[in-house]
Amino acid sequence: MELRISKETLRRHDITQKRPFSEGGLKPGFQRVKDRLDSDAYLCFEQVAPVHYSHRATENVMDVVEMVRPRLWRIVSSIPGGSYRKYYLYLSPPGTLRVSQFASMWALLFYLGSVVRYRPHRFIDVITSPFGPFVDEFIAAQPNQLLYMFASEMSRHEIANPAIV
Repeated sequence: MELRISKETLRRHDITQKRPFSEGGLKPGFQRVKDRLDSDAYLCFEQVAPVHYSHRATENVMDVVEMVRPRLWRIVSSIPGGSYRKYYLYLSPPGTLRVSQFASMWALLFYLGSVVRYRPHRFIDVITSPFGPFVDEFIAAQPNQLLYMFASEMSRHEIANPAIV
């Protein structure tokens, strides 16, 4: 398996080329390699130990996906003409606990729900804090993201919402 990261995206977000390897959880399973397309536009990482298969490669696709899934953050998009599922490398400082996307979304939704139910006066503090815009966006978008992610996990294939025409 090969992961390719656009160097332009790294520059735009002021991320050094070392951070995806050190903070993206790519150690020890991946190593940096030269782009096979001889393009200087991408930073490429290759899986160190390949997944072997006996008859057809499709029999082991889920094994490969399971290895890389904890390193990625995914979103569902409904923008026509683009990809309906987008993947991002999840960066976290080395040595910290890496929580899965599903677990972190579930925990934050649970927390916000309990605040609204049991301490609604605290929710106003949250909304008016510097985290207010993030919480507004999270409440608006993440329940649908969580639903599609849960459906994808249960069916073991990607499910995304239909395009808005």
